[in-house]
Amino acid sequence: IDGSHHYEDVVIDAELAIRLLDGRPGIIVFDDVNVPGVGQARDEFVQRHQANIDNELDLCIQEPGHIIAYFMNGHPDANHYYSQKNN
Repeated sequence: IDGSHHYEDVVIDAELAIRLLDGRPGIIVFDDVNVPGVGQARDEFVQRHQANIDNELDLCIQEPGHIIAYFMNGHPDANHYYSQKNN
């Protein structure tokens, strides 16, 4: 999810991504999570879809918390990475 940094746009993009997965395994990545509107939309996304998130992975070494990936709906690679979901 990368584009507009406005809260409302990020919410729409995240829900479109969920609809595209349609219950199938996949990965949804949020960029610029450190931007307030993006971070708020991402936090709400995690709350709404907690049951479908298998793992959470921070992809940015230089700026932790900037790019976050969510393995969704039983993604086969969800357990191949260090789990950050419960930390």
